Amino acid sequence: MDYSENSAGWKFNHWEMRGVPIRIEVGPRDMDNRQAILVRRDTGQKSAVPEKEIYSAVKEAGEALTHNLIKKADSWFNSMMHEARDLKELESQLEKGGFVRIEFCSREAEGRKCAEKIKEKLHAEVRGTRADIHEAPKGKCIVCGKKAQAVVYVGKQY
Repeated sequence: MDYSENSAGWKFNHWEMRGVPIRIEVGPRDMDNRQAILVRRDTGQKSAVPEKEIYSAVKEAGEALTHNLIKKADSWFNSMMHEARDLKELESQLEKGGFVRIEFCSREAEGRKCAEKIKEKLHAEVRGTRADIHEAPKGKCIVCGKKAQAVVYVGKQY
């Protein structure tokens, strides 16, 4: 509850800047109509909700908001993933930002020289593999040409 004497716009901005996901507005007319206005932060969507349904409406809106944020984050994450088949392509893909998927000779000690070449030539580092999926390499290491034993992701540190 915000009982301050500030304007409604100030209050909305104040709480939005603090990350409040769902705003519940209750004004004099809403009290007369025994309702509240729910506003989702992610979409700005407003809906009038009867007093008796506020709890379930907030719960439902929270679940939809969470689903929407996950979908948006996954979309952004996927947009930051690129792929390269050789060093020249790796260099151009790194300019886009994010991570670049490459076939790599080894995550063990024998792959260290290839990782150092990438760091020296492109000022980027082998960041690792994805934990959420298993990717089997199909080709050769883009640095040394040996049979790839891993799929790794390369990125720049800013």
